[in-house]
Amino acid sequence: MLILEPERVRLGGVVMEGVTAVAVSEEAVGLIEEVGEGGPYAVLVDVPRRSVRAMVKQTLTESTATWPVVGSEAELEVEWSAGGRAGVRRKLTAMVVVIGVRYELGASAARCVVELAGVSADGAQPVVVAE
Repeated sequence: MLILEPERVRLGGVVMEGVTAVAVSEEAVGLIEEVGEGGPYAVLVDVPRRSVRAMVKQTLTESTATWPVVGSEAELEVEWSAGGRAGVRRKLTAMVVVIGVRYELGASAARCVVELAGVSADGAQPVVVAE
């Protein structure tokens, strides 16, 4: 899932200003793949364990001395309108752990990239999207 120019992003109790993009991805952590005797291709593929990752890109317009703490757990909330500002409003919520914070320096702007891992106390999908 890719959300460009979200209207509001909150990580824990902090509203993140200047967020240009939020990306959420899911991938297999444990993969079961079996090949049959009839040919070289898989006859069974199962994904019993999955990992959810999110990345938040934020353009910084002033100096900052605060940043998300690696290892901290927080709720991520992202609000946006599908199809532009006049479209259907959607809200993504997810429990996440901060796994990385880095800064990218450009000639005219700086960018903060926050990397997150989804976490769920009961093993359910940690990301929920609602209208």
